[in-house]
Amino acid sequence: MLRQTSFLDEQLEALEPTPYEFAFTFMDAAGKHTNACRDWETSAAFWKLRQSYGEMGALNHLNETYNEKYPSKGMVFAMGTVKARPKQWLLLGVIRLNELTDLQRQQASFDF
Repeated sequence: MLRQTSFLDEQLEALEPTPYEFAFTFMDAAGKHTNACRDWETSAAFWKLRQSYGEMGALNHLNETYNEKYPSKGMVFAMGTVKARPKQWLLLGVIRLNELTDLQRQQASFDF
């Protein structure tokens, strides 16, 4: 499915599941929760990184990015779920909460 050219394509390849379960742990008013992340983008990131860094390198890269780099830059995850599977979460996006300095804004801008 990762290589399909259109949602209307009839020839879809099955996605190989990752050999690991990725999960997010968070706290709310009800306490601590750990829910599995079941979105294809997280699995695709693992497979792509594994090609370049090997299996442990891919896991280390994901861990460093999601648990160290993003939080240190004021970034949080936007997560969602579906009613049928309330313990399986989808990573919908990454949101930056802190305000950028002028220098950071310049460094983050796109050149066309």
